[in-house]
Amino acid sequence: MADIWDLKDGVYEKVISKDFDRKLTKALADKEIWADREDVDAQEAVGYLSTYLEKLIRLCLKEIADENQDHCVKDELELTNELVEKLASRIANLGDGHDVTAEQFLLKSLEHRANKIARKKWEVPATSLVNSFLFTNSRNDVSMIHELNREIMTCDRMDMLISFIRFSGLSLILPCLRRFTAGGGHLRVVTTTYMGATDPKAVKVLSELPNTEVRISYNVKETRLHAKSYMFYRNSGFSTAYVGSSNFSRAAIADGMEWNMKVTEQDLPGIIAKMKATFDTYWHSDEFQPFDPSDYDRLSRAIDRERGRK
Repeated sequence: MADIWDLKDGVYEKVISKDFDRKLTKALADKEIWADREDVDAQEAVGYLSTYLEKLIRLCLKEIADENQDHCVKDELELTNELVEKLASRIANLGDGHDVTAEQFLLKSLEHRANKIARKKWEVPATSLVNSFLFTNSRNDVSMIHELNREIMTCDRMDMLISFIRFSGLSLILPCLRRFTAGGGHLRVVTTTYMGATDPKAVKVLSELPNTEVRISYNVKETRLHAKSYMFYRNSGFSTAYVGSSNFSRAAIADGMEWNMKVTEQDLPGIIAKMKATFDTYWHSDEFQPFDPSDYDRLSRAIDRERGRK
């Protein structure tokens, strides 16, 4: 762990260990540093202390993994189960059986067979459903198009909050959206006529998909939505969301120098919850009006006005 003299001047939210406390107290007494400390309430402490423990556990597991050249996870599981046993002894209602099995301990999919003719073939994303990930659209990066399609086909509900939509972008994921919505998946889309960039044809095609709802803001003077996010909700609790710079166009999600962050519910549940709550606020706002295919001419006229053609 970092020594006090390894730390740079600046602001911190660092948990103070006993060893660090001794060094900090001495440095303060010797008037070698200035430092501020703060009490934390019980609820705040949950986040700080769990993050602190995660770092320590990760360091230990990484050291064990580096020592095992044959890639055996036996020692890693042993440490994990020692920690689980300690936690179980501390929390009476934790229950038994939380130690990790030694055989293929990572569950990748599960289906109940009742009323099903055949097992589903899951094409899961290459990026994790647990750890967050940054897409940069660089040559050696994971393809965001590939991932969007697989996120669609493994979620139960999908929300899109996009400032503008182009058919060039929609065409890249439209086959999966058709399969997703035809299979019972629910899709909600919020977009705008801002800057006249939205393609009316793309919006119409989206609105014609089954189990799909589209809402649009025509009030570009007050509602300047510039967010770009794709949210994939899973009943399993492994929801994910993409948020970043990419609008819904081929150039943005396939070719451009765009950065997009994949956030996971398992990693950052608070962020996923806030994204859902904010989307729902927009969805129920009077600023965003339901779109029906019969509204195509109205949308086209609004787009033309924004582009300065009429």
